[in-house]
Amino acid sequence: MQAKKKILVAGLGEVGSAVYQVARESGRFEVYGYDIDPSKTVNQLGEVPVPIDFLHVAVPYSQRFIDIVSSYVEKLKPRAVFIHSTVAPGTTRRVYEKLGIPTVYTPVRGKHPNLKQHLYFWPKWVASLP
Repeated sequence: MQAKKKILVAGLGEVGSAVYQVARESGRFEVYGYDIDPSKTVNQLGEVPVPIDFLHVAVPYSQRFIDIVSSYVEKLKPRAVFIHSTVAPGTTRRVYEKLGIPTVYTPVRGKHPNLKQHLYFWPKWVASLP
């Protein structure tokens, strides 16, 4: 039997918590969840195995977004990054160019606060580099 892939969902607000719950319920992954808000955090970063297989980012977009993603990648050494956040055009390309690892943009569609149900209902769009 193949070992489960390890993933971290960074950012456990409405989007990230929905992604986290769907991944856990699938039973196919070893899932960790981190948020800068201690009341939302499931795992401290020190509890997350390094290297992690996949980093799922669901933090609000800001001018520091790429630096925030870079800091997670530096600490956790993922094989790929999945961006679930709504980001400015070109952000996925800039993340890929800075980090040099596969970077996937996969926005969450649906209505808050029922995003978990909408993740099962709506087709998931995916764009990746390379």
